[in-house]
Amino acid sequence: MKKQFIENLVEKRGELYGDACRNFALEAEFINAILNHKQIKKIENYEIAIIMILHKISRILTGKYHKDNWVDIAGYANLGEKLQKKVK
Repeated sequence: MKKQFIENLVEKRGELYGDACRNFALEAEFINAILNHKQIKKIENYEIAIIMILHKISRILTGKYHKDNWVDIAGYANLGEKLQKKVK
C-alpha cells in the first residue's frame, strides 16, 4: 500500500475513534489488568473476545459515537460465550 493511503486511513480512523496512542494506552491497561488478575501469561481463546470487547470499549471512550462499536461488542460477547462453553 502507498504511504499516503495508509496515513489518510489512520487519520480517518482517528476522527472516528480518537487518538490511537490514547486508545492503545487504555487497551494496554485493560489487558494488563486481565493478566494481573489471572496471574498467568496464557490467554484462552474466549479471552480474546474479552480483549476485543475492551478494544471496542476503549474506542468508545476515546472517540466519537460509532454504532458499529456497539454491534461488534454484542458479536464478540456471543462468540466469547460459545468459546468459553467449550473450554469449561
